[in-house]
Amino acid sequence: MYWNPVPRRAPIFWSILLAWRVAGGVAHADCLVDQEQSLGSALVHTVGSFGESHYRVAQTFTTGVNGVLGEVQVRGCVSAEPAGTGPLTLQIFPTVAGVPDESAGALLTHVVPFSELPVGVFPIPDVAFDVSSYALPVQDGDVLALTLSTPSGAFLWVLRSSAPYGGGTAWTREESATGWTDNPADLTFRTVVCAATVSVETPQLAETSWGATKSAYRGVVVPD
Repeated sequence: MYWNPVPRRAPIFWSILLAWRVAGGVAHADCLVDQEQSLGSALVHTVGSFGESHYRVAQTFTTGVNGVLGEVQVRGCVSAEPAGTGPLTLQIFPTVAGVPDESAGALLTHVVPFSELPVGVFPIPDVAFDVSSYALPVQDGDVLALTLSTPSGAFLWVLRSSAPYGGGTAWTREESATGWTDNPADLTFRTVVCAATVSVETPQLAETSWGATKSAYRGVVVPD
């Protein structure tokens, strides 16, 4: 499940803070970066095929504000090997005692073809998923699970072998199994929340960098 795709001679890029912009927009006080875990490493967690096994991977998080989920970011790419056709499925599930709970179905399901994702790119880039059209409501204190899965091939999700994020942790489940296994690690992710009373079709954020807008694991509004 865990492996280092970088040759020994290659520099480690994962801890570099990367600037980003959503929808090329300007600062908007009604959308904010809520939760994030930006500390990567030279390790990735395989979503999908790994050897003879096939894995579904999750990161739990605790929302810090009320609103609707506008965007999710992860640091990852499609693996060049094993070759697969995808697609990649992003889902949001509730949790029970901090464990992803799939029993009642997903709160949100977003499917992305492999052809729309970076493949075998190093350093591994940040990938943004616009989920604003689902208008999923979130409340301060909700503990949710962000899961990624694919029926064919593999997606490499950058992780941190320690657990720097206090609002959740990484989880793994073999597709043929029913229970989740927690990992002493955190996966890289970022969530954007918009005010429920504002159109969330194109959340607008100021250009910032990983880690610049997070205090502990509570949400911090992006300044105008």
